Amino acid sequence: MCTLAIYHRLFRDLPVVVAANRDEFLARPTLDPHILAESPRVFGGQDEVAGGSWLTLSESGLVVGVLNRRVEHPSDEARESRGQLCLDLAKLADASVAAEFLRGVSPEQHNPFNILVADGRNAYVAQNRAASTEVLELAPGLHVLTNLDVNDHECSRISHSWKFFSRAGDSFLEHNDRARLRSDLREVLSDHLTAVDDRQPTDQICIHTEGYGTRSSTMVMLDDAGVAEFHHAAGPPCRHDYKPLACR
Repeated sequence: MCTLAIYHRLFRDLPVVVAANRDEFLARPTLDPHILAESPRVFGGQDEVAGGSWLTLSESGLVVGVLNRRVEHPSDEARESRGQLCLDLAKLADASVAAEFLRGVSPEQHNPFNILVADGRNAYVAQNRAASTEVLELAPGLHVLTNLDVNDHECSRISHSWKFFSRAGDSFLEHNDRARLRSDLREVLSDHLTAVDDRQPTDQICIHTEGYGTRSSTMVMLDDAGVAEFHHAAGPPCRHDYKPLACR
């Protein structure tokens, strides 16, 4: 997953909204979202190679999203799975507990990552730097994450998409229409242009190349009562409709 936006405690009665595209090699086998664990119940898609997930929602209302972080050196296949870390975090009590867990994760334990953990009260982004795993608490509002730093406008995907994600949020604040919000978010996640309109395929929000691209897209909405909506497109959102899935 290479682009993730979270609106955290920005909307009245809807403290968590996550909209995300997962970008991956097309040949890597994947299962659509389903129940991944029963106690506590965890729902999300599954990577069939390592067995982990990239985006999960737990019965306690904890959302966890994992993105690979951009680095110059190749991945170390001997390191532990980032997707399994996503599942392990999803089983924790809440976002604060997950953030504390992440602070204790050795930076050499996994290949470089950006991880979001969020619930209706708190949200954090963690990244494993050379010396330690750094955990940043997110203020209420819109935040966008890719394979660089959170809200890093030097990233072409963030600089291009920010205004559109912001516009979608403003529209929801005005109209309080969830269907309209999903439609607006789909438009952003389906975008094929970059900040400078150079059309480099891996700088787009919705990616299409011969062997790599946007494999799926997901929206999660969590209200004040802990009731969740999980909408999933089993392919690039420009070509596939989102379907509501029963996640509890």
